[in-house]
Amino acid sequence: MNTKKQHFVPQTYLKAWEGTVISSKNPNHPFTGVYYFEGDDQLGEGRNKDSVLWQPSLYTISFDQRFIGEGCPKVTKDFVNHIDELMKNRSPEPVYGKVGYSEIRNKASIRKHLDNIDEWEFYYYDGRKARRNGILKDIHGLSSYLLEDGFDSVFETKWTGTLSSFVEQVKTHRGLHKDGKDYYVTIDPTTAYDVYAFFQMLECRSPRFDGFGILSWINEELLSAFEGETETFMQGLWYTELYRMLYMKEEGFYHAMLKSAIQKCQMVCIEAAEGEGSFITSDNPVFLNETRPPEAKDMTGYIFPISPQFLLYMCRGQGGYNSMMLRWAGRDDIKKLNRYIYRNRDKAIVSNERELKNIL
Repeated sequence: MNTKKQHFVPQTYLKAWEGTVISSKNPNHPFTGVYYFEGDDQLGEGRNKDSVLWQPSLYTISFDQRFIGEGCPKVTKDFVNHIDELMKNRSPEPVYGKVGYSEIRNKASIRKHLDNIDEWEFYYYDGRKARRNGILKDIHGLSSYLLEDGFDSVFETKWTGTLSSFVEQVKTHRGLHKDGKDYYVTIDPTTAYDVYAFFQMLECRSPRFDGFGILSWINEELLSAFEGETETFMQGLWYTELYRMLYMKEEGFYHAMLKSAIQKCQMVCIEAAEGEGSFITSDNPVFLNETRPPEAKDMTGYIFPISPQFLLYMCRGQGGYNSMMLRWAGRDDIKKLNRYIYRNRDKAIVSNERELKNIL
C-alpha cells in the first residue's frame, strides 16, 4: 500500500518558491523544484515541492478516532457510508449486521448501533452466519479523509488566485509611489480576508499547533489523572479543531482568531527590493515574532512569507484589516527577516536560492 502524503505546508503555497534547481546527485540535470535545507545544511538540495514538508496520514481520521464524531457529524456520516459500502460489497457476498434483536441493513441502522459495533454479528442474506472477526477487522481499518479533502476545497484551490490578486494590487500601488518610501494603501476586502484566512489556516494545520498552550495544558492534566497513552485523544482534539475550521462557520480556535484578526489587525507588506535577495519559508511558515522588524517601533506580530518577493507582518493596527503599509527591504533587512524565519523553523527551510550564506 502506497504511503499517503499529507502536506502540513501546502504545495500550492510552496509553488511561489519553485524555480530551476539542481540536486547533489544529478547536478547536470536541472529541474523545476525548490531548494530544501534541513539541519545545518549550507547548500540546499533541489527537491520537487511534493516531496517536502509532509507526514504520512497526518490528517487521516482512523476508525478508532470516531469519538470526535460527537461534535463532527460529517465524520460519523463518512464512516457510516464506508461501513454500508463495505457490507454491501463484501466478497464473496454481501452481509448485514445484527445486534440483539435489531438487524443492521441500512445507513440509519448503522448509525443507530455504531457505538456498540464490536457486539455486532454478521450474516449473509440467506441467513448463514458470516465470520465476524475478519469483517470487524476491515471496519476498524477504515479511515476518513474529510480533513484533507476540506483543506483542498476550502483553502488550497483558492490560494493561487488570492496571491495573484494580492500581488497585482501591490504592484498597482507601487506604480503610483516610486520614491521607495513607506506608505499606507487600501486593498480589496475580499482579497485581504482570504489572506488572513489562509494565514490562520496554516497556523492551525501545523503539527506544532497548540492553541496558545491550551492543548498542552489539557494533555498535562490528562497525564496527571490517567495512566497510559493520551496521544490518540489529543490528536482527536486537534482534528476537532480542524473540522470546525473546515466545516463550521463560528465554533473553534480558527474562527475566533480570524474574527479577532479582522477586527484588530492590519498588514505590513514588505517587498524585497530588486536584486537585493529573496525571502525564505519553513516548515513553520507562520509564527509570532516579538522582535521588531526593520525600522518599526513597538510592533509585535506574526511573520508570514507569501513568496520570495513578499513577506507579510500581521500586527495590531487601527487602519482596518484591508489597510496595509507597503515597505521596501534591502539586502540587510531581507537577511534579518530570514534569520527570524530560520530560528523559528522546526527542522527545515525552503528557498529559491541554493547557498545558505546568501540567504542569512
